[in-house]
Amino acid sequence: MTARKRLTQTFTAQSKDGHEFVIHVYTESYNASTTDASGMEPTGRSDFRTSDGKRVNHEGKGKYVIFGPSGEIPVTSDDPDAP
Repeated sequence: MTARKRLTQTFTAQSKDGHEFVIHVYTESYNASTTDASGMEPTGRSDFRTSDGKRVNHEGKGKYVIFGPSGEIPVTSDDPDAP
């Protein structure tokens, strides 16, 4: 089985102090056949990352925590399409 992650969504989120972050959502999919990439099926697993690669936890609709070198940064998004 071959697994791949692809960028499926991008939105912005803000911290309490006004910093804005671009968050990318990568969705994992797999193909049971290693020769035909057209049959990719989503696994339901998503990986959230900032535009500079920091890990992001999805806490609920519009609520996230960014993990950076200086610690955790809670952020929110009012984008209606943000998960």
